This record gives sequence, structure tokens and C-alpha cells, in this order.
Amino acid sequence: MERVPYSRRTGFIALAGLTICAGLYAFLFSRTGQSTLQGPFFTLVWVLSVAALLGLLALSLEILRFGAPSTGQWLGMISRFVVLAAWLSSHLVFLSSPEENWLYRNILTDLDLGLLMTLTMIGITAQFVLPVETIGDRLAAIRRLLGHALGERGPVMYIHEGRAIEAHGESERAGPGVFLVDQASAVVFRTDTAFTRAAGPGVIFTKPGERLAEALDLRRQERRISPGALLPDDENGSEGRLNRSRAITRDGIPVSAEITVEFMLDPGHEAEPREGRNPEKPPFEFHRESVERAVYGHVFSEFEDVPWAELPLRMVVDLWREEVKRWNLDDLLEHDGRRSALEQIQATILGKILTGSEPAGSGEGEQTTGREAAILQSRGIRVLDVHLRNLRVPPEIQAERQLQWRERWSGAVQDALNDASEEVERYRRRGNQEANQLLLQKLTASLSDLLEAGQRPTRRDTLNVLLADAIRLLNDDDLNPEARRLASRLQLIVDTLSSMDANCQELER
Repeated sequence: MERVPYSRRTGFIALAGLTICAGLYAFLFSRTGQSTLQGPFFTLVWVLSVAALLGLLALSLEILRFGAPSTGQWLGMISRFVVLAAWLSSHLVFLSSPEENWLYRNILTDLDLGLLMTLTMIGITAQFVLPVETIGDRLAAIRRLLGHALGERGPVMYIHEGRAIEAHGESERAGPGVFLVDQASAVVFRTDTAFTRAAGPGVIFTKPGERLAEALDLRRQERRISPGALLPDDENGSEGRLNRSRAITRDGIPVSAEITVEFMLDPGHEAEPREGRNPEKPPFEFHRESVERAVYGHVFSEFEDVPWAELPLRMVVDLWREEVKRWNLDDLLEHDGRRSALEQIQATILGKILTGSEPAGSGEGEQTTGREAAILQSRGIRVLDVHLRNLRVPPEIQAERQLQWRERWSGAVQDALNDASEEVERYRRRGNQEANQLLLQKLTASLSDLLEAGQRPTRRDTLNVLLADAIRLLNDDDLNPEARRLASRLQLIVDTLSSMDANCQELER
């Protein structure tokens, strides 16, 4: 039951208006006295008023024929029908009366003028209630407004981005209605027994008994499913099994991934969807056949009705599970440097549902429409892209692989350390050899110069030259105090050699 205050009900507003008009008329009539209307103006007013009354009576009969949902509305429409019938009868009584009653005539004339002005104002107002442009739409708007004034109730809704915005109980009204559909939406209508038609953006007038079946979004849509925790089936429950991306590899390991699907209603051509790229056309494309297929071909699962917007994700999840069965876990986790396993599976899924073809079983080079692509085409859906990310494995499998990786890593590191130690030892020996050679070259540099000059130094001179070079090396290098003490001892040896003969023998005294 509608909870509408009396001040907003049509019957109360009409009664209040008639009461005010009658009081105002009586007041003016008492002040102006007797007045009559003569000539063709009077005839025109009566002809138009009789035609208007006949039209309103026909509209009231039409409203009664389609009925109303509540007893109160039935009574209201019947009362308005009786008032209109009595009004028309008063004209007939006046015309058939042999004596003319000027008061009766003036009252009917004033009421007729009021009726004609009211209908005129309703006709003018209807041009601005809805954004209508054509003559047919303007007449339909006037018809809906007149029906509303007579108590007719039909669905009035605003469809915004694929969602119906309505008042309480609006969808249950059986009269002719009005739908205002924005540029990103489309609608499908139905009766109690069948679907009737699909319509795109704009103002849509419905017939009596025609209701909204479904509102659809024409924009690009995205559905995503997260990997979730990999639990046993009995812990997930039915909802978890339906809404998660759990799959089993060829070696029996459960895995999951983040799956994202981008799709939209098929615009009816193979080119890229418009999506607001052309400023001279509507931003989104309405293809009647795709809209009808999306609603008419509903898929019913075991316990629920699957809407068209949920079908692409469920189909991609099924394809994901089928493809994972062909891979081992090690192959899924490896990367060959070009494309990962997820990228290869993603390309395979796109090849089945995006391009809509797969190799046929018979005949080389033949192509046939895949089962998945055929299902999507039958529902008027175009898949734009598919993304697979964030592959997950069970925690125990992940821990085991980490342990194996750690063991392989530690073994490789140990081998590298051993190789490095051997390399360091080899370079150390080579450095010692090079240092010894360099030291010998510096110690014998002066002696080599003497020999190359053709001199033949004695033993004492040879020792003096060698010791002089050694002392020079010790004094030149930035060495520790121990080296300096060694240089001092070598200098003592040189002093001792100075007191010997050429053959390093002590001189006779």
C-alpha cells in the first residue's frame, strides 16, 4: 500500500480545485449580475467542451479496462468517470430543454471554459515535462499527463548507468508508463507472459501492461576475482567454489590466480567500440540485437539466475581451469625470459574467446568458432581483454619450494665460495712470485748496470752494491719501524765490509 499524504493525492487536489473554483465563481457571479454569451463563440465553446468530455470519457473507459492495483484507485477512477458523464449529460439536458435558463447556461459555459483552459494548460505543460522533440512523442506526453490527472498509474523510471531509479512499487504499476534512459543504458521490456522489445537511450513510452524486464549498462565493464586462500573444497563451501579461481595442475597441485575480464555489449561491428571517441555521435553504441540476446538468453545455474554481466568471468574461470590441467607446477613457475606461463595461458584464453576461432579437429588449416566464443556471441557479449596475475600455490607447497630453493642456493653459494678461495690462493701465489721477481730486479739493478758496463767488481764491491740497493729500498718504502731497524743493521754490515780487502778478508796489521 502506498503511503502518500492526502495533500498530494489526485482526488484531494481535484476536489480542492473544484471547491475553490466554485466559490470564486459564485462570488464573481453575485457581483456581476446577469450575463449571457451570444453568437458563434458560445457555439464553439460548447462544441469543444463536448468533444473534450467525450475524449475524457473514452480515456476513462480505457483506464477502467486495464484496471488498477488497488480498490481505492478503482473507486477514484469510477467517481471521475461519473462526474464526466454527469457533466456531459447536463449539456444534453440543457439542449433538449424547451426553455432556456440563463443561470444554468452561464454555469455550464464557465465550467466548459475552465475545462478547455485546463486541457490547454496540460497540453502546454506536457511539452516541458519530458525532453520530447517529435510530434508523436509530444502527443504521448500529453496522453500520459492526462491519464495521470484521471488517476491512471503507469511505471515512471529513470535508468542511470544500467540501474533503474524508481519509487516504491513503481514497477508494479500496470498503466502506460514513461522511461528516461541515459546515454550509457539500454532497457528490455516485458509483459506478464513474454518479452516485448529492447530500447536504447532517450524517452521511451510504454504500453499498458508493459514493464521493465532488465536495465543494461552499455559501457565497458570489468569483473575481477582474487586468488583467495587455497583451502580444501569442504572448507570453501559452494559459494567459494563458484567465486574463486582454484585450479588443479597436471601433477595434482591446486593453484589460483587473480583473473580480470573486460567486456561490453557487442556494438554490432568488428571495429573498435566508439566509447565517446566521436563527439558528433552518442558516446556509447546501442545494438538492439545484442541487448535482446543478453536478456532473452539468460543462463540458469543450479540454484540461481546468472545475469549476462557475470557470464564472461565464469567462462574465463572455466577456461583457466582447463588450461592449468595441461601444465605442471614447475612449468607454471618457470620463466623462459620471453613470456611466463600465465602470459601464455592468457594468450590461449584470448584466442578462444576474443578472436572466436580455434583449430578444427578435421582438416588442416580449417578454423571453426569455438564453444566459448559461440556462447558469448549468443548472449551479445564482446570480451575486450583478459588479465591473469598473481599466481598462488598452497602454503605447504610454497614452503617446500622455498626450502628447495634455499638448499640449491646455499649449495651454489658454497661452491662459489670454494672456487673463490682457490682463486684467491692462486692469485696470492702469483702475486708473491711477481713481488719476489720485482724485489730481485731492484736488488740487482745496480750490479746489473756495472756488469753491462763491462766492469768486474770484487766480492766486497759486489756486496756493497747489493747492500746499498737493499738499504735504499728499505728507506724509500713507507715501511714499519722493523724495516728501518733492518736498514740500520745492513748499514753496520756495510761499515764492517769497508774494513776488509777486496776478497772480504780482514786486513793484516
